[in-house]
Amino acid sequence: MNILDKIKNRYNIITFVLILLMLALSIRLATLTIAQGDYYRDLADNKRLKEVYTTAPRGEIRDRYGRLLAGNKSSFTVQLLKDELNRLDLKTRNQAYLDLIRLLEEDGVTYVDELPIQLNVFKYRTEGDYQKESLEPIDKVIQLIMDNNLIPRLVDSHYVHRDYLGHFKFITANKTIRAILEKGIDLPIETDIQEGQVQIFFDEKIDIDRWKRSKGIPSGASARDILIQYLEEDTTILRKTIDHSLSRKLVYDILVENDLVDNIYLEEIAITYEEEYLSQKRHLSNIYPRITLTSSAKDDFVNIAKQFPLMNFLETSYEKEDGGRIIPGQVLLDFLKEDNISLPLEITLADDNSTVLYKYTGNEDLGDESPVNLLIRSAEEAGILIDFVTDEEILYFLQLQMSNQGISLIYSIDELTSEDLPLGAVEDFIDTTKQSPLKNFLETSIQREDEDRLIPGKVLLDLIREKGVEVPIEAELGDDESSVIYRYTGNIDIGDENLVDLLINYAERAGVLADFITRDDIKYSVQSQLLRDGINPRISVANNFQYVEINNLIQFYTSSKVIDVEEGENPNIQSLLNKDKEEVFKKLRDRYEIDEGLSIYEARKILIIHEEIRKQGYLAYNPINIAYGIKDATVAKIEETSAEVPGISVSVEPVRYYPEGHSAAHILGYLGKISQANEIEKYVEELKYSPNELIGKTGIEESFEEILKGKNGVKEVEVDSVGNTTGVLTEEKPIPGNNVYLTIDLKLQQVAEQALKHTLEEISRGGTYRSPWGWGDYTYGINKRKRKPYVANSGAVVAIDVKTGQVLASASYPAYDPNLFSTGISKTDWESLFPENDKDQLAPRPLYNIVTQTAVEPGSIYKMATGLTALEKGLDPKLRIRDMGKVDIGNDSFKCHIWTGGGRTHGFVNVYEALRDSCNYYFYTLALGYNQKTGANIGVKIDVEDIAEMSKKLGLNDKTGIEINIPAEVSGVIPDPQRKLLNTKALLKSVLNRKLEKYYKEDREYDEDFKEKAIEEILTWLEYDEPLSRGEVVRRLEDMGINSELRLPGDREGLADMIKYTYINYGSWRLSDTINVTIGQGAGAYTPIQMANYVATIANGGYKHKLTLIDNVKNYNNSETQYAHDPNPDRIELNDYENLEHIKRGMKMVSESGTARRVFQNFPIEVGVKTGTAQKTGINPSTGEVYDDFAWFVGFAPYDEPEIAVAALIFQGGSGGYAGPMVRDIMAEYLGLNDSSIDDNLPYENFPTR
Repeated sequence: MNILDKIKNRYNIITFVLILLMLALSIRLATLTIAQGDYYRDLADNKRLKEVYTTAPRGEIRDRYGRLLAGNKSSFTVQLLKDELNRLDLKTRNQAYLDLIRLLEEDGVTYVDELPIQLNVFKYRTEGDYQKESLEPIDKVIQLIMDNNLIPRLVDSHYVHRDYLGHFKFITANKTIRAILEKGIDLPIETDIQEGQVQIFFDEKIDIDRWKRSKGIPSGASARDILIQYLEEDTTILRKTIDHSLSRKLVYDILVENDLVDNIYLEEIAITYEEEYLSQKRHLSNIYPRITLTSSAKDDFVNIAKQFPLMNFLETSYEKEDGGRIIPGQVLLDFLKEDNISLPLEITLADDNSTVLYKYTGNEDLGDESPVNLLIRSAEEAGILIDFVTDEEILYFLQLQMSNQGISLIYSIDELTSEDLPLGAVEDFIDTTKQSPLKNFLETSIQREDEDRLIPGKVLLDLIREKGVEVPIEAELGDDESSVIYRYTGNIDIGDENLVDLLINYAERAGVLADFITRDDIKYSVQSQLLRDGINPRISVANNFQYVEINNLIQFYTSSKVIDVEEGENPNIQSLLNKDKEEVFKKLRDRYEIDEGLSIYEARKILIIHEEIRKQGYLAYNPINIAYGIKDATVAKIEETSAEVPGISVSVEPVRYYPEGHSAAHILGYLGKISQANEIEKYVEELKYSPNELIGKTGIEESFEEILKGKNGVKEVEVDSVGNTTGVLTEEKPIPGNNVYLTIDLKLQQVAEQALKHTLEEISRGGTYRSPWGWGDYTYGINKRKRKPYVANSGAVVAIDVKTGQVLASASYPAYDPNLFSTGISKTDWESLFPENDKDQLAPRPLYNIVTQTAVEPGSIYKMATGLTALEKGLDPKLRIRDMGKVDIGNDSFKCHIWTGGGRTHGFVNVYEALRDSCNYYFYTLALGYNQKTGANIGVKIDVEDIAEMSKKLGLNDKTGIEINIPAEVSGVIPDPQRKLLNTKALLKSVLNRKLEKYYKEDREYDEDFKEKAIEEILTWLEYDEPLSRGEVVRRLEDMGINSELRLPGDREGLADMIKYTYINYGSWRLSDTINVTIGQGAGAYTPIQMANYVATIANGGYKHKLTLIDNVKNYNNSETQYAHDPNPDRIELNDYENLEHIKRGMKMVSESGTARRVFQNFPIEVGVKTGTAQKTGINPSTGEVYDDFAWFVGFAPYDEPEIAVAALIFQGGSGGYAGPMVRDIMAEYLGLNDSSIDDNLPYENFPTR
């Protein structure tokens, strides 16, 4: 082979190429190691790659005209990186953490503090003190400070470590200054310690005289005087001032010096989870008698479910993830069957495919017991109710029901089935469940993941029948494949007994109710029902029943190596609560090798950082934000101190910002950390959020979380040995979230808010409402019976577009500042948003959206519905009825308001004039069908069913549909005779169960069977058409061997009087109830937003809208519209739509010559309005006096071409007309009548101010 052929050989070619490549690589390697060796050795030693995540801004929320309501602002933020910090030894880390905390402390910066160990906590000395005192310990301390003029002493207090060098000093006044600044108030005041005394002085760089003038502060006021005045006038600032372990210690020392500690003591070390657990236990025990500090989580859950949500639960079916439905009632029936207990019940689903209907199929006379009560009672008596409630599938939906009803369980689902829970989660859960939500639950079905629908009622029926108890009830799904229909299969007449009640009672008698509630396929549904019914006992029902706080405590102790717990093991709760707190703290100090020379306060600060690092878990590359809003000077100090410490840095981060503060707070909602189990599952596990991210918790922020959430960016950077970035290799920029445009008009919203606030201020002092635009002043009166102004401390107003259903303004007072939540709210700020006395039902609650969450009697604003009902039945609108002052029904008289005030009447009035004058007698006559005093027949008679049907047409039985999921909108309650009887029976039965034995005569023997039969007999007395007389009640009780006249200690009346006058007289539906309904009293309660839509439907010719808060949604740069609202109303069915015009004409006359003429006498536009006053029963626990009346005012404008409808409600406002001036000013603003040049005349607050 010649040379050319050898070269052409492919194997030789490959060999030749490889030789050339090796030669090139050798040359390159020599270059790198010899010529550039030092350079690349330095890179290997000092440089590495890492990913840096960039936070995406949330999408903006703006009003209909593009004004910003929720945006983002850049904030200097201290960040920690776990992966870099963990490369350091413990000693170096501890010193770095200590240096950081010292800087933040001394500069008064608020930082994240979620360590569940608190120092110097105020407590009561005994458990009895907690029952005796109306205030929490911290609230009592605040009261002691205020009442004894100790604020100056507090401002002058300070702490300096015995060896200040290398430690930190604490000045209480700095906490006050920071609290004021966080309210958005400019405050150029600084502090220092000189010669052992606190010095408070003004910032020399500021023109203080000019600043004082701008704030309305007297020129001679010192810096110290100003701090003291802020503390005296705002308890939230005082609360934040003492929200620190050292300030609490200083306060306690001041109390000791003044001999004011009383029953307060200071616990040096406390565990937060323990305190929250005990607090929730105390709260639940006040509501559910069977819940004690030693009852188990499982029993608690069952007792809660039995007492409140179980009825609701058994009357509902639930859709499961697989498309099937679960019917809890059927599950319970099956439980009973397994115990050989057969109940004569049938269960079916109603047409809505959700509601469960029960039918009694037995022969025995059930008296007043409903099928659902029968089922629950049978299950409980059979001993299987607890198995049902804690059944895994049932429990999931039951807990959801409880949560939706606001019942806060403090147990986790995981622990509620634990067998070693001496402190009682299960009893609490069952106690809560057995209340009315259980009935709701049994009337629904549930869609299961891989099967058909679960019908809880059927489950319960089967459980009872397994116990050998026959229940004459059947349960089945309704046509809608959701609701459950119960059928009575017995032969005995059970009257109006509710079949779900009957089922529950059977389940209790069979002893299976607890088994039912805790069954795996029931317990989740029970929990869901509790939540829907407004009950959240904070019990987790997954796996073992347990209090959430106990779960947190166990997790904290195990993760911190305080205790060792093997998987599946349940530590004894009492042993956890009895742990020596000092020993726990010492173990944590030892674990992290914290210098023993440091004070306990400094050691805790270091532990705060370690806890944040620990909670980060495996996401070590994600930064941890530890402090926001750092001042420039602090940034420089941190960067200087941490220059040599990798893992601590200051970043510029987007922080949610609400430029208008409190405005539209209840619409916008607030942010919070991912904390609930459902949030973790949804956001962390499904949507891959970081566990440290903030999410929307309420309002639009929550409803549109996934739309507002942006996509975070990421950079791959090159860093040196101490973490400094030396180059950016790749970068994916963050994408902001989408923008949501609301239907509200910010300017109108603020006018509504200011007018509402002004109204409340003036009513509560008997002052004068002064319109900034000159539409007329209005002077308020006082409560003549009490001889003082009305309380008027809360209220709401809402305005909607009658043509589109768009909400134009929605204000509830008091409100809150959502900026408090932007970086995670502090415990002190959170607690400040709740009333001091939570037993005061009408106390101001800033977090409460009165517009959507408060349903109260409508008073006379309901008369439009009554009048329209009569017109639809053929009433001549021009027919005049003579007002004779009052009608008499039995022993009761129902009077017209001017008859009550002086024996006067309105004379002859038709429907227009009756609305104008708000003549009660006219509307009473509509229910009677004739004029009682003259005998004149009016040709029409309306009954409660007619009124209820019209209320449904006008939307008063439905939610309005606005896009706020949390807190859920409340649906109004229309008049319902059956509901009244059942509710009254339930109340009387509860009282008799608690007290009847105390009335037994001493010369007779009684057993539990006697008590049960006696109660059943007494309950039947409520059903008689002719109410029993007092004498007959006395005779019957005495024949039963019961002391009818005995008055127990603390009671104002004996048993017979209580049964007669509190229950029999008001138990069944009577003509007097219908009389009350015609004028908006008694049965029926509606929210302000429902009433606004009701008025809009009347005004626009009968078109009922689904209300909305969303105008449109656009992408982050507004280049693409992703959603736009398109109105699609339904017209209500009426015989004659002209009848709406008759009602509108009457409303116009109200403004011209009726009850609102003084409000609108100078108004240039014709409007239609109506005033209303509704009574509030009960005693205000804060004052010991009866509550003042609710004040309603509704209206629309202009009269001829309506555009806006407004509804206003004032808690304890006295008279409906009192809400009129603010409604007028809101209408004027919307219609462009207000002169913007005098807008500045709106009332201003005096010092202290923003």
